[in-house]
Amino acid sequence: VSTQSTGIKKLSFSHHRHRHRHRHLRMRTVRTKRFILFFPLFTFLLFVKCHVLSQPVQNVSSITGKAGHRCFQVDKLGTLCEEDKLPMKNPCFILPIKNKNQTLCAPLLSIMGLPKSGTSALRYYLSHHPHFRMPLVKENCARYEDSAEYFLISFPNTLQKYQLTVDVCMERTNPIIELYSKQIYLFRNKPDWLWSAFNYWCFPDMDLVGCNEKKSNEWVINQLHNRSPEIFHSLIEDFLKKKKEGRLGEFKPSKIRDMLIDDKWSYTKLYEKCAQKGPDNCLVLSSDELYQSPRSVIERVLKFLGVAYAYFPDSIVKVAVNTQTKKGESLISSYEEGMGKAIRPMLNMTRQWLNDIFKNDCKHFCQMSGIHLDCCV
Repeated sequence: VSTQSTGIKKLSFSHHRHRHRHRHLRMRTVRTKRFILFFPLFTFLLFVKCHVLSQPVQNVSSITGKAGHRCFQVDKLGTLCEEDKLPMKNPCFILPIKNKNQTLCAPLLSIMGLPKSGTSALRYYLSHHPHFRMPLVKENCARYEDSAEYFLISFPNTLQKYQLTVDVCMERTNPIIELYSKQIYLFRNKPDWLWSAFNYWCFPDMDLVGCNEKKSNEWVINQLHNRSPEIFHSLIEDFLKKKKEGRLGEFKPSKIRDMLIDDKWSYTKLYEKCAQKGPDNCLVLSSDELYQSPRSVIERVLKFLGVAYAYFPDSIVKVAVNTQTKKGESLISSYEEGMGKAIRPMLNMTRQWLNDIFKNDCKHFCQMSGIHLDCCV
């Protein structure tokens, strides 16, 4: 009886296992057929959905996209569409690189400027948030002639949900940044902004020696370049004289002239550009507020990005970065240096002249933005 019972159990188990194996094989065959049938279609749809060719990015116009996507018609590129975006995720794209599709991501945030207005400090503060990743180079700028591949591959490959890329680029941008990245502009009291630029940058048409366009050697070298409130006063006086005589083309340095009169540096124009993107995509900040109340400004930035707040100790936020005495995008200075106290102040008469020059631009900017700058008064 015991042997028979054992034999029946073995037979029953063997029969059950045999039937289960055949059923598993049938199911696997069905799944394989479905995979063979739908995989080419899935691949094609995925490729069409986010297709970017390695060609220059230019002349972008919005078109109607699929539900849940933002798509744009780009000359020489065809249709550029966003991938499905999860919360707190960089905008990512699929590009054919060396005959193989790769996913590359643009920065979630681009700090657009203005130079000498606290952009290095804001980047430094955000770099200590656990969710942010920074490119190795601060100003990882895209040019219109760069391909999408060349630009995007320069960023960290941050595909994970909580690894967000922050870029800083001033004076030039790229349609990918314009379309897909959120933007921040920092504004500083305009006479102080110009005074800081004069003391920081080297001007080839004024300094003659020790200047070139390479990042490591475009700064003032104290042993070679003369800077003082008196020299700056003489420059602004000469600017006003040449402007009255209609000879502004002769004024040097040309970069200072452009900062005084070019619409490219108009606070009003820059604010209008930001406002066109809407409050969900562009944020305007005061650099004075950044240094005076850094945690409050950081909280606004994180809320703007939809990122969880993190506490920043004084050792991080009560410092200045990339100042007159310590030039370099990662060099730390004292808090006071970030407020411009490392150098002698400009003369009172110079400040009055600059307030008069910038009066209309500052007034319109402050009225539109709600930000208070001393030059608005």
